[in-house]
Amino acid sequence: MKMLSFLLITLLLKGNLLAQSVEVDKNTGLVKVDGIDNFYLIKKNKILMSYDLSLQNLQNEELAYFLYRNIEELTYEERLRHQGSCFKVTFIETTNTAFVFPDAFAGIKAIAKLIVNSNLIKNNKIDPKSERVFVVSHNGKLFKDPNTAPVNVIVNNSNNGKVAVEIEIKGGNIYNSGELVGTFKKNTDENSVTTVSIYNKDETKIATATHKDNDATADWNVILLNDNKVTQILYNAATPLEKLFKYFVEKG
Repeated sequence: MKMLSFLLITLLLKGNLLAQSVEVDKNTGLVKVDGIDNFYLIKKNKILMSYDLSLQNLQNEELAYFLYRNIEELTYEERLRHQGSCFKVTFIETTNTAFVFPDAFAGIKAIAKLIVNSNLIKNNKIDPKSERVFVVSHNGKLFKDPNTAPVNVIVNNSNNGKVAVEIEIKGGNIYNSGELVGTFKKNTDENSVTTVSIYNKDETKIATATHKDNDATADWNVILLNDNKVTQILYNAATPLEKLFKYFVEKG
C-alpha cells in the first residue's frame, strides 16, 4: 500500500511538472514558466540551421552553455546509439558537462522545457542537486561537486609573503576577497575553442586566453595586450577560470 501511494505521489508530481506552461520569446530568448519570467535561452554562433545556446538568469549572468555538436564529432561512449546532432552542456560554475540529444525538429522550446522539468534553476541560480542528477542522467562528467563556494588560492603579495585570497566569479565579474578586480567575456566557437577576453576593473582589455575544449592536456594560450607577449598557463579542468584569473592576480 505504501509503495502504491509513493507511486501515485510521484506520478502526480510528474504530471504537475509536465502541466507547466513554458513559453519562449523568439526575439529576446526570455523563458516564462506559467507566465512568470524564469530565465533566458540566448542563441549564439548561428550558422544555417544550427546554433549554440547560452542559459542565463534574469540578470543575464551565464549559468550554462549548450554547444551544438554533430554526432560524428563525439566518441562512441558519448553518442551511444543517438544520431544527428546534440548539445554538449557545460555548467559554468563547475565545468561539469552533459549531453542533450533533442529531436531534430524540436527547437529551442524543447530545451527550455527540459531545463524546467529538470528543476535546474532555483532562485536565479543552478540548483546543485538538480545539476548533479542532470549530469549523471545525461551521460555527463562530474569534474566538481556543484556548489557556489569560492575557490581559495594562494598568491604572492608585494613583500613576497603568502596571503590567502578568494577568487570568486559572479556572472562576468572577477572578485578578489570580495573586491571587484576585473571582468571577462567568454565565448565558444564552432570548433570547440573557448576564448576568454579579460579586462581590468577600469574595463580596459588586458589579455585574451584560448583553450581547445576537447583537449584536457592543452594549456591556456594567453596573449598579453600590453606587449603582445604570448604565454602558456596550465589548464585546470576542475576550476579553469579561477586558476586562469589567479595568474593575473599574482601579476597585479
